[in-house]
Amino acid sequence: MIELKSDYSQKNKKIAINTLIVYARMIIVTLISLITVRYVLKALGASDYGLYNVVGGVVAILNFICTAMQTTTRRYINIEMGKTNRNLNKIFNVCLLLHVGFAILLLIIVETIGNFYIYNYLNVVPEKLQDASFVFQISAIVSIIGIINVPYQGLLSAYEKFGTIASIDFVTTLLKIPLVVCLAYFEGNALRFYAIGTCLISFSSFILYSLFCYKHYSDIVKFKTYKDWKLCREIIAFNNYTAIGAFAYIGRTQGSNIIVNYFFGTIINGAFALAYQIENNIMNFVGNLATSFEPQITQSYSNGDYKRCYSLVSKISRYCILIMLFVLFPLILELEFILKIWLGNIPSGVILLSYLTLLSLFVRSLTGGLPPLILATGNVKKFQISASFLMLIGLPLAFIAYIIHAPYFIIIVIMTILDLINRGYIVYLASIQTSLNIYKFISETYKPVVFMLPFIILYILMDKEIEFVGYTYHIVNLLCAFIFIGSLGFIFGLDHNEKKLLIAKIRRHNL
Repeated sequence: MIELKSDYSQKNKKIAINTLIVYARMIIVTLISLITVRYVLKALGASDYGLYNVVGGVVAILNFICTAMQTTTRRYINIEMGKTNRNLNKIFNVCLLLHVGFAILLLIIVETIGNFYIYNYLNVVPEKLQDASFVFQISAIVSIIGIINVPYQGLLSAYEKFGTIASIDFVTTLLKIPLVVCLAYFEGNALRFYAIGTCLISFSSFILYSLFCYKHYSDIVKFKTYKDWKLCREIIAFNNYTAIGAFAYIGRTQGSNIIVNYFFGTIINGAFALAYQIENNIMNFVGNLATSFEPQITQSYSNGDYKRCYSLVSKISRYCILIMLFVLFPLILELEFILKIWLGNIPSGVILLSYLTLLSLFVRSLTGGLPPLILATGNVKKFQISASFLMLIGLPLAFIAYIIHAPYFIIIVIMTILDLINRGYIVYLASIQTSLNIYKFISETYKPVVFMLPFIILYILMDKEIEFVGYTYHIVNLLCAFIFIGSLGFIFGLDHNEKKLLIAKIRRHNL
C-alpha cells in the first residue's frame, strides 16, 4: 500500500511538472502569437488577413483526417505504453504508414475539390484570385508536413516529454518574429511572402521533432514493415469515428468562415479571424491541461487502475473550469482595453464577436476530463456521431438565419446553444459507458463553480458602474480581477487536501 501511494505521488508530481512546462510554453507561445498577429494584420490589411484565413480554412476542412489521426495516434501509443508486452516500434510504424497514406489522399483532394472551390465559389475580388490559389497550395504543403509530423509528436507525448515539446514549439514560434519583421519591410506581394514563411516554419518544426526522436528513440522510430492488417483495420476503424468528430469541429470553425465569406465578404472574415485568434489562444489553457493529464488517464485505464483514472478525470474537469474562469473573468471586465493594446485600431465587429466567443469558450470547458476517458475506452461511436451532429447542424441553421437577414454574429449564438446541449450529452454518455460514478463526478466538478458564480456576477455588475480613465486604472482593475477570481478559486474550487498541498508548497518555496 505504501509503495502504491509512493507510486501515485511520483505520478502526480510528474503531472504537476508537465503541467507547469506545458503552461510555461503556452504563455510564451501565446504572447508571441498575439504580438505577431497585430503586425501581420497591419502588414496584410484586414481584407488580405481575412483572405489568408478563409483560404487556409478550406485546407483545414480537407485536413480533418490529420486532426483525427493526432487523437488516434496518441491513444494507441498510450495504450501500448500501459501494456507489459508492448511493441512501440510496431505501433509507430503502422501509424506513420497510415499518415503517409492520408497525406497523399489530402494532396489528391486539394488538387481536385479544393481548387474547384477556390476558382468557382470563393468570394474574392478577381485580381486576388491568383493570390488565393497560391496561398491555398502553400497551406496544403503545411498540412501535409503536419500530417507526417503527428506520429513523432505522439511518441514524445506518450513518453511525457513535454519539456522537449515545449522547447521545439518555442523555437519554431520564435521564428515568427523575424518573419513578421521581414514582412513589415517587404515591398513585394506580402500575402505570398507570409504564406511561404509560415510553410518554412512548419517544415523546421517537423525536422526538429523527427531528429529528436531518431536520436533518443531510434529503436522505436526505426523503419520496419509490419503486415498486421488486423491492427491497421482497428486503427482505421477507430480513426474513422474520430475523423467524424475532427471533421465536425474543423467543419464548424472553417465552415463558419466560408458561410460568413459568402454573405459578408473578407472584411467580416477578418473580424471573425481575430475572434478565432482569441478562441484558439484561450482554448490552449484548457487543451494543454488535458494534454498533461491525458497520457496517465489512458494508461491508467489500459492497465485497469480505474480508481486513479476516474480521480484524474474529475480533477481535470474541475481544473479546466477554474482555469477558464481565471482567464475569462478579467477579459470580460477589460476586453475593449485589452483589444486596443493588442490591435491598436479595433476592426468593426471584433468586440461583440469576442464577447460571444468568451461565452462559447466557458460552455466548452464544462466537460474537460470526459472526452479523454471516453477515448480511452475505445467505444467512441456514439460519442463522435452525436457530438459531430450537434456541431455541424449549426452550419445549415446559420445559413438559413443569414438568408432571412440575421446579423453576422448569430452563428456564434447558435453554436454556443448547441455546445451546451452537447456537454449535457457527454456527461450522460460517460455515465452509461463507464463505471464512473456520475453523481460524484457532478458534485466534485460543478458544485464549486455554482458557489462561485453569484460572487462573479455581483463583481461584474459593480464593475460596470465604475468608469475607469487611463491605463493605470485599467491595469489595476485587471490585477484586482485576477486576485478576486484566484481567491474564489482557492476558497471554493479546491478541496481540503489540495489547499493544504498548495499552502505547503508556497511555504516551502518562501523558505
